[in-house]
Amino acid sequence: MFSHFLVPISGDILDHNHLHEISHYARKAGAAITLAYISDPMVPHMYMEGIAPSPFTEQSHKASCEAFAQKLFTLAKSQLGDDLTIHTSHSFHPFTFEGIIQSAEDSGADVIVMASHKRKGLSGIFMGSETHAVIVHTTLPVLVI
Repeated sequence: MFSHFLVPISGDILDHNHLHEISHYARKAGAAITLAYISDPMVPHMYMEGIAPSPFTEQSHKASCEAFAQKLFTLAKSQLGDDLTIHTSHSFHPFTFEGIIQSAEDSGADVIVMASHKRKGLSGIFMGSETHAVIVHTTLPVLVI
């Protein structure tokens, strides 16, 4: 059985009942959970017609990403419950799936637990999914809920 789940989070997973399922599995296995949020390291730039570009600074971008990650961690922890061992990991990576895999390795997780967006048809082909990319590139087992 698995003893340490890596659970990548985004606003999507908090909108569904996935965390309820994950907490059930973790309790049953007596597993710890590491919540991981991966931020894009590229600083966004805003361009408007007729106005010079107004970039955000790297420092303000990282601070905003950290604040957002902490907000998601707080919400996720409240949905998982107080009786589980929960760690958090916020990192920056240009490719989310690689950041997820790296977070799993760094945290010592023995399984990655991810939600399926259930995209079908053309949207599945063109949009792909982070879950699919993680499954293809990791050596760890991936539990898809």
